Amino acid sequence: MSKKKIIVIGAGFAGVKAAKTLSKKLKNEVEITLIDKHSYHTMMTQLHEVAAGRVPFTNAQYDLQKLFAHRHNVQILTDEVIGLDKVAKKVTTKASGVLDFDYVIVAIGGEPNDFGVPGVKENAFTLWSMADALKIKRHLETVLEQASLEHDDAKRKLCLILS
Repeated sequence: MSKKKIIVIGAGFAGVKAAKTLSKKLKNEVEITLIDKHSYHTMMTQLHEVAAGRVPFTNAQYDLQKLFAHRHNVQILTDEVIGLDKVAKKVTTKASGVLDFDYVIVAIGGEPNDFGVPGVKENAFTLWSMADALKIKRHLETVLEQASLEHDDAKRKLCLILS
């Protein structure tokens, strides 16, 4: 009996959990390909710690090769999915081309939403990625540095409130 091919698109919480669970339960029955545009899994629940400067960014990113090192039926593919044909059972990626599957799991996550509130996009930060966390961290460091150099108490408070 040939092994079933499962493709998991997305290495967020859902994609990693699905790949790990299926890998363990179906051991020799399946070949799993986990596709993500990044070679790492980001712990979204730790991004605020990175943004606040409490932990280095490496504490919130986990290398997918290491996460699945002992799972011999899981292959990690760092690539971008550009097409999915459910009828033909094919996934098309930017660099690797067309991959066949028996089953596909689409776990691509979400994105931040400002719910149309005026001014949010222009004046607020999102905390949805490592890039967002590092942007917030740099902003906080800049504001605090500027405030620390201000000798006038009223101007210092204003600098901290408005930034």
